[in-house]
This record gives sequence, C-alpha cells and structure tokens, in this order.
Amino acid sequence: MLRCGVFEVRRSKIEVRRSKIEVRRSKIEVRRSKIEVRRSKIEVWRGRIEVRRVTLILKRKLKALLLDKYGLIALLNS
Repeated sequence: MLRCGVFEVRRSKIEVRRSKIEVRRSKIEVRRSKIEVRRSKIEVWRGRIEVRRVTLILKRKLKALLLDKYGLIALLNS
C-alpha cells in the first residue's frame, strides 16, 4: 500500500478521501492499471469531475469509475 496525501493506492485501486482534489505536476502510477497525471488539474465538486489538460494512460481495462455523494473515487479493474 502506498499513501501520498489524500491518495491511497492498493492493488490497482485509488481512493480519494476528500471532496476536492488538485493534482499539479504530479504522476500517479498504479501497476496493474497505470495512470499518469502530468501538468494537470483534477477537481471534484458536488459529485462532478472536471479534468483539464490531462494525460491519462490506461494499460488495462477499467470496468467502472465510481463517484458517490461523498466524493469517493474508485477506479476498479475488470
């Protein structure tokens, strides 16, 4: 398990525990489903996701992107 700020990465799963996230000049990698974020901004407001100037690379199929009312994002493998 890797923890970095509000991110918790374990077995190709990313959990975000706050409702507003900003990622700038960062790189997030998950081994089975590789995600790269570079020079970008990810914002979550009231159950809405905005991605600006983002490079997203998925090496395996992601089955679902779940966003609940608490702002929890989970990227799940198929």
